[in-house]
Amino acid sequence: MPLHKLPEIELRDHAKRAIEALELWLRRLIDGELVPKYGAGYLSATKPDGGNLISRKITKDMIERRTANPSRYPRSIDAALLDDAIKIVCKPELYDHFREALKEAFPLGSEHVRITLDRLVITRNALYHSNPISVRQAEQAICYSNDTLASLKAYYERKNMGDQFNAPTIIRISDSLGNVFHSSQLTELGGGSGRAALRNNQHSLATLHAGETLSLEIEVDPSFDKAGYSIHWHVPNDRMVQNNSERLTLQLEAKHVAKIFQLQAMIVSKKPYHRYGTHDDSVAIAYCVLPPQ
Repeated sequence: MPLHKLPEIELRDHAKRAIEALELWLRRLIDGELVPKYGAGYLSATKPDGGNLISRKITKDMIERRTANPSRYPRSIDAALLDDAIKIVCKPELYDHFREALKEAFPLGSEHVRITLDRLVITRNALYHSNPISVRQAEQAICYSNDTLASLKAYYERKNMGDQFNAPTIIRISDSLGNVFHSSQLTELGGGSGRAALRNNQHSLATLHAGETLSLEIEVDPSFDKAGYSIHWHVPNDRMVQNNSERLTLQLEAKHVAKIFQLQAMIVSKKPYHRYGTHDDSVAIAYCVLPPQ
């Protein structure tokens, strides 16, 4: 349907979702490319002349946002706003790290990226402050964001082809309590069976009671076709295995009461072999479930 025929609330929703996806993918790109080069503390890394690799103001603002709301921003890069991410990606000293990932959408280089994506910052700010946007702004938000994501997905697909297994992985898991874990924050489980979402090396993220509702959601590397794998949710003390949905909503019952109640999302590709023998990736996330209050 043409955008000008959409009700304003739908127009804003489409634009907002596109920009949020762009922000998430730019953060993933920045973290994924800079950690191997400069380490986990890349935000405070310096250049040979002693200057900051990343603007001191950008770093300061991100750290302050994370400190104020650590559950919302598990990594400092998660607190980067769209304009922060654009400035990092387009910085001349850093752009070589991102050139390969962005070249399909922006063949003319960093200035091409900056001029194009900077147009979305005003739209993003208007959406988040309940100000009106035009149909043209919504069109730009959707088209420019999707063009960038297509370039990034193609890049990750090329990288995956170099993987011995070339199988889908879970790149993010979150819950309705505000916990968020990205791939780099997941701990490899012993025995090579998958990964776990731990906080401060603790298996239980929070204490819940039977009768409460818990929701989990995973994001699978979107460079893989969804038709090429299935998703399985495993719930302890329950026969339910929910397939092919990235989201699980569970009403906790007495049978779920446990000091460590561990839920697991598992990815199984349709290939004849799997990274872990029976599956290609899995993430376990645990809670302490107490009897009803």
